[in-house]
Amino acid sequence: MDRSKLTTEQRQAALAERIAVFLAQGWRVEALMDFQVILVKGRPANLVFHLLLGVITFGVWLIFWPAVALDSAEHRVVLAVDEAGRIGTVSGSLPSVESPTPIALAASATPTVR
Repeated sequence: MDRSKLTTEQRQAALAERIAVFLAQGWRVEALMDFQVILVKGRPANLVFHLLLGVITFGVWLIFWPAVALDSAEHRVVLAVDEAGRIGTVSGSLPSVESPTPIALAASATPTVR
């Protein structure tokens, strides 16, 4: 066995440690696979509620609605762990979160998906 390759359990444990860091920062798990996870932060704006506010305030609230909609977007990140235990994102670099463990955060061997 090549020393640079980790077992399935070791890879899953490394990913679980990184997920715990994101959960502590307010992210939530949307989907979990063996070596990948989709994490989400934020909530979409309740469009029906804001439309009703616009009607109730005779359109005044519609001035503020775009700012609320832009500020309340969901942010997603897909984390993946490769055979060497390096954790990176499928779509680019990791968002800024503090890690209590020394997990390698260099760009992983996972191809970029756009």
